[in-house]
Amino acid sequence: MPIVERLINRLMQTENNTGKKQMTIRMVRDAFEIINKKTKRNPIEVLVEAIANSGPRKRPSVLNMVASMSRNLSTLPRCAGSILQLVLLLKQP
Repeated sequence: MPIVERLINRLMQTENNTGKKQMTIRMVRDAFEIINKKTKRNPIEVLVEAIANSGPRKRPSVLNMVASMSRNLSTLPRCAGSILQLVLLLKQP
């Protein structure tokens, strides 16, 4: 499930937005427009970066292991491969 869809579904679980998908989609779209205007960056990239920053900190040895595993993405399960690709994209300058 795409990350934006997961965000929308999670926002719909709040008390005020229960079952109001169109309103929640409009809220997310408006928030993305504000992010784009203020930062001049792709809002989805900002969302992915925020999610990555909110997670627990990893030790450097774990990041090195992820980097070494990324060479063999074809041997990993599909979900793990896409997560590793996302991590590698975030590590690029």
